[in-house]
Amino acid sequence: MKKILILTLLLFVLLPILLFGKNDEPVTKEDTPKMREAYETFVLGEANPAFALNNKGNFYLIKGDIKNAIAKYHEALKISPGNVLISNNLSWAYIVSGQYKKAQKLLEKTITIAENNPSTNFYLGVASLKLGEITKAKKYLERAIELDSNHPYSHYYFAMVLEAEGLIKEAIVEAETAAFILGKVWGPEVALYLAQIYGQAGMFQKSILQYRKLVDEPNYAFEAYYGLGISYGHFNDFEKSEANFLKAEELNKKNPRVYYGLAKLYSTKKDELKKGLKFANKALNLDENNPRYLYLVGWISYKVGELEEALKHFRLAHKYDPDNKEYGRQVRVLERALNEKR
Repeated sequence: MKKILILTLLLFVLLPILLFGKNDEPVTKEDTPKMREAYETFVLGEANPAFALNNKGNFYLIKGDIKNAIAKYHEALKISPGNVLISNNLSWAYIVSGQYKKAQKLLEKTITIAENNPSTNFYLGVASLKLGEITKAKKYLERAIELDSNHPYSHYYFAMVLEAEGLIKEAIVEAETAAFILGKVWGPEVALYLAQIYGQAGMFQKSILQYRKLVDEPNYAFEAYYGLGISYGHFNDFEKSEANFLKAEELNKKNPRVYYGLAKLYSTKKDELKKGLKFANKALNLDENNPRYLYLVGWISYKVGELEEALKHFRLAHKYDPDNKEYGRQVRVLERALNEKR
């Protein structure tokens, strides 16, 4: 009797587990009774050796042991060559571990015998998206949705494809569809994406509602507070913007984006310019060649009257982003102003 552990949605629900430590065995006495019971059913109780190995690979993958998961899928495929389910699971393990080209290569072989399999189309769409092959990603994710319109993550990744094409309103619809299908099955990565894409569309009140859902999620709290800082900034709510940026800083003191956000915020107030310059330099120290950070240091330096320092940073910003017309314009304006003073 085949006892198949269905992987895709389970993986997304348990995806944060991938961030934690690995075990020598996929399930141990430290795991919950429900997990141990599932292991006994799907691995120890599976009579088909190929599916037993496949299911064991799934448990390894859920626990974050990618190497052993891949090894088990390969063992399973030796017993059952060309098995679509096992090939799909191996492909997803490659995707989770960032081996997108390997996943794509395997999936392109699999889809020749599984063109109507929604999972194969979904995984191939995701792998292609990760490789930046937008047209190919769109083709396979559209097909995945056609074959299974209730799979939330097909809509989620299809939203990213539409975003890459500049179709923000359409991307929002797909992301909202993913969230609706998930319903009570909490999908924080979808909530975060919705918050960010609402922001791109200027729908900051909706962004705030999504970010608020994430502040108590350990793996998403930084992005939530950072996003709230940006969103409240667009409403010119200085106090709330500052408070949320500072909470983000508490969670991650090595992320230059939060210092850039604080610097931009403080640069809007004349009596906070020195504080703004301090944070702009903090961002720049963490990402020395970032033209946006260089430009902001230059801009605040200009506002506090340090014109030579401003010109130096404007020139560097223009050097690293020569196509930015604003950077070039500021260099020319300041060079002319300094020449006239001399």
